[in-house]
Amino acid sequence: GLNMSQYGGRHILPCFVECGKEAIANNRLLVMFTPNNAPQVVSGDAVAMAGITSPPADWAGANQPPTGCVAQGRLWGFLGHLGYYSNINAHQNFTSSVNDTSGTIPVYPGDGEYILASCAWGPYIMVWKYPVGVYLIDVTSPVPFTWTVRRLSKNVGIDSALAWAYGDNDIYFTWCGHPFAASLLNDQSNPQNADLSVSRNLTPFIHDRMDLSRFDHVQAIYHALKREFQWTQSYAGSVVNDVRLVMDLNRPGMIRFRYSDLDVCESLWLRKDA
Repeated sequence: GLNMSQYGGRHILPCFVECGKEAIANNRLLVMFTPNNAPQVVSGDAVAMAGITSPPADWAGANQPPTGCVAQGRLWGFLGHLGYYSNINAHQNFTSSVNDTSGTIPVYPGDGEYILASCAWGPYIMVWKYPVGVYLIDVTSPVPFTWTVRRLSKNVGIDSALAWAYGDNDIYFTWCGHPFAASLLNDQSNPQNADLSVSRNLTPFIHDRMDLSRFDHVQAIYHALKREFQWTQSYAGSVVNDVRLVMDLNRPGMIRFRYSDLDVCESLWLRKDA
């Protein structure tokens, strides 16, 4: 299982981001973001993690980013209402002020409490806030000072830092246990339009059977060959993730759901077989 940190009264799952290899001679990096510890980095085939080498001054003590991603060739970390981006030539360098400089971009300060989850999505970065708020950072241009932010919803959030996954052409996530499609979010329309459980009337089952206090433990994964999304959840009264919400996308024009309680799933990943 994964160790969890307390942040703002919630449990936050560790967020792992692959980056590095900014030049041929550089190692690949694996960065782990947790909200109470400086981002930890595995370089190449190292067997131990070390603190990120040049973090922003804001990342101090227990004030650390709970989430990050790679976009526009840079490593990003998110703390509070700010997005921090690295030097494009050095993913561990968040303090450079020359050449491909690092910097910050505000994401609707005052909306919500803090940024909880993030991912790259085409020429955008999607960020979710706790308790609610979904936003897009437009990084289409290679020039940082031209980047802009727009809000997709002020009424929808995300269950956990790992409650999202990429699909074939969309991002799917859960909020309050309900599966949402990112492409259907629009700040000018009813957020229920993006709630995929509405048409299948899943709400009574989710509210009656799931442990609503453990949505911050939700994890998501997409199996491309099976065209299935799976989200780990907990039955009412359970202290582990012991049920999976499965969304089947195999039938064109029809999303099908099922639940599976075959296994306890504290972590989810895909692996190659023999």
